[in-house]
Amino acid sequence: MVVGAGSKHPQRGSLAPDSPHFPVPTTKLSFASPSLGREDGVNQGKKLLGFPNLEFVDVDKRALGSAQNLQDRYKLAPRDSIHIASAMT
Repeated sequence: MVVGAGSKHPQRGSLAPDSPHFPVPTTKLSFASPSLGREDGVNQGKKLLGFPNLEFVDVDKRALGSAQNLQDRYKLAPRDSIHIASAMT
C-alpha cells in the first residue's frame, strides 16, 4: 500500500492525503512558528486550516515523554519530535 502525497501514481487501494480516510494529525504548535513574520504566519495558518482531513491532537505528558525518547534516539529537533510523538499516541 502506498501512503503519502509523494506518489505520482498511487496504487489501487492506497491512502492519499486527499482521501477522506487519511487523517492528517498535527499539534497546535503548528501555529507558533517563531521563524515566520506576522504576514507569513497568517498566510501559513490559512493554508494549514485548509488542509484536508487535518486533525489537531493534544500534547500530553505521555506524548512529551515519547518526544524526549525520539529526540534522544534519532537526534530530532524538539518541535519535530513533539509532532511525531503526538501523532503516534
